[in-house]
Amino acid sequence: MDAIDLVNFCAEFFTVELIVTRNRCNPRRLGLKKFKDWGLYVDALSLLIPLVTLFTHDWEYQTTRLFRLKFFIDFEFHFCRGFRSQKAPYVLKLAIMILLLHIFTCGWIFFACRDSKFPIPLPSDIRHLNKTVDFSQWVHPDDRQGGCARSTRNAITDEHGRIMPSFVVPKYWPHDYVVAMTYILLIHTHTSIDTVIALSLKQVYYKVFVTFFMYLLDIWVMAVAINFAFNRIRVLYAYDFNVQTMLTYFINNGICVSLAEMVKKYADQVWTRQKGDWLPELVYQAPLCLRQDLFTALYIHHLEAPPTYRRLPDYFKRQLCARFSRVVIFPGKCIVREGDTFNTTYFIHEGEVEKWYTDNAGEGQLMSVLYTNGYFGCISGLFRNAGFQFSYYTRTVVDLVYLELSNWEDLLESYPDVKMMLYGVTKELRKESAKNAHGKPRASETYSGSGSG
Repeated sequence: MDAIDLVNFCAEFFTVELIVTRNRCNPRRLGLKKFKDWGLYVDALSLLIPLVTLFTHDWEYQTTRLFRLKFFIDFEFHFCRGFRSQKAPYVLKLAIMILLLHIFTCGWIFFACRDSKFPIPLPSDIRHLNKTVDFSQWVHPDDRQGGCARSTRNAITDEHGRIMPSFVVPKYWPHDYVVAMTYILLIHTHTSIDTVIALSLKQVYYKVFVTFFMYLLDIWVMAVAINFAFNRIRVLYAYDFNVQTMLTYFINNGICVSLAEMVKKYADQVWTRQKGDWLPELVYQAPLCLRQDLFTALYIHHLEAPPTYRRLPDYFKRQLCARFSRVVIFPGKCIVREGDTFNTTYFIHEGEVEKWYTDNAGEGQLMSVLYTNGYFGCISGLFRNAGFQFSYYTRTVVDLVYLELSNWEDLLESYPDVKMMLYGVTKELRKESAKNAHGKPRASETYSGSGSG
């Protein structure tokens, strides 16, 4: 762990941040400016102070390793907020819960398992009283000088005639953790089993302390579970209501029963596979009218963003939605490079895409970042000889929908007036982008998260 922490400490100096200079997003390495970050000093203390143990042989200096809990803050910042992963918050909460149980377990070992003398007197020989105990794994508490004690099934009678439980401790010290964890789980699950008992006032105080925080932990766990269930059930009810409303509308407008049942099957498959986020592959095999309705409900808002598609009539946009294709690309991958002549227009359904260009020195420079509902390739998607003016790379997991010109060119031939209007608007945009250099934002890029070429 020290080696991993040292590598992470050195890598912090090579962190790259984005700064805005003259309306551009430029990467800049932090380098020595990292010394202004308080987290760097926390990492340094967690590395240096434990080394004092090598000279003083005092293991209390090892407690400064707890400073590395800062990694939970880093995980929440990079994965929960930056990467926007839906599972990362639950992983973080599970890790916090496991860490709390581990801390409580280590606390019980510290308060109850490190006493040189057992809190209550016991007979020196208990082998004949506890025949059910395996003494190859358990020993008398006085024989080991410490250890996490557990009670036995058989009771003993002291010199005054009182019946009291007998106790044994693990023979090997690593097994103390199992006994201590058993006690913490008994408190957490509110189980009334006297397997592990608090025998001194110090242990009783610690039990009260742990019980109090365990109740808070239970409340927090129930709040997370209720919130997850409420959101899931609420979305499911809303989804079912919308499906039933759609089916009622279809039936009232004379759609046949078999087609209505097919719609229900598709809707159920959408929820079962992707929880309503996107359409399954089977939808692409649906009848044209059904596929058009489903794709329109999911993707038509993308055609409202680009100025080239925004002016198209609604009947044309509904048919154009049925020609969408979908692809998911992982972070750090190149979608298209500057100069590529793919006749494709891309729309960002979910995720973030970086927009790069090549400067006069031949080096790549980050110009901007496109977000959800952004778009790029409007010019190259219509003109076969027009290449992309920028390179586009995925910053996060990106869900893209795209239009290939060869896949919807027949629509343009069927509507000559729409084709004339579309190419007329795009030609003006193409002329405008040709007049401007890379360093100046074009008119088509004034919209948040957009890009034309």
